Amino acid sequence: MTNHSLKCPVCQEPTTKEVITYINTQTMPELVEQLLDNQLYHFECPHCGAVRQVEVQMIYHDPSNKLLIINLANQQYSETLANNLLNLIPDHLDVSDYNLRLVQNIPELIEKVYISHFNQVSDATMEIIKLLTDGLFIKQKPDADINQRFFTIVNNQPKIYYILESEQFFVDYHESLEVFAKDKLHSPNQSPPKGKFIQIDRDWALHALEK
Repeated sequence: MTNHSLKCPVCQEPTTKEVITYINTQTMPELVEQLLDNQLYHFECPHCGAVRQVEVQMIYHDPSNKLLIINLANQQYSETLANNLLNLIPDHLDVSDYNLRLVQNIPELIEKVYISHFNQVSDATMEIIKLLTDGLFIKQKPDADINQRFFTIVNNQPKIYYILESEQFFVDYHESLEVFAKDKLHSPNQSPPKGKFIQIDRDWALHALEK
């Protein structure tokens, strides 16, 4: 846990908040629940009461799934940054057989956690499924301007959460799209390598589909 300097986006008053910079899913399960409930990095300005989500560089470690995620907090990736964050792990960790992922913000981190809990497809496959879902979605709403979309789980049901310019809603997850997505990634040269930090996102999926 570290002190994080903040400036309120509304009143511009500076303040500090203690934030979690390392989560181990085996030893800190309560922090995982707080993360998924959007409470772990919740911040309320003590001066004006404005509410925001704190973005902080941190590491999420899931030993059982051999998954390590670094939240860059909208910063550029560098080996120095990664090594500094890896030093947060109490004991030396061999990550050569880990899936190492980079995300830019807390919502992307939460999505990766939901995908790992879903345990039906990899995050790489999920990004392709989301692209295919976009195609179906646009057919239904051709004028839609998609800002963001995330995989999530609602009442134990997988969903794609769409954020448009003027509305937000959930779209059903289509398992039929898994067949195409998994087939696309069946060859070794298409699957993301282990032991290397990779940002698996929409751009990655577009590139994978072009191959």
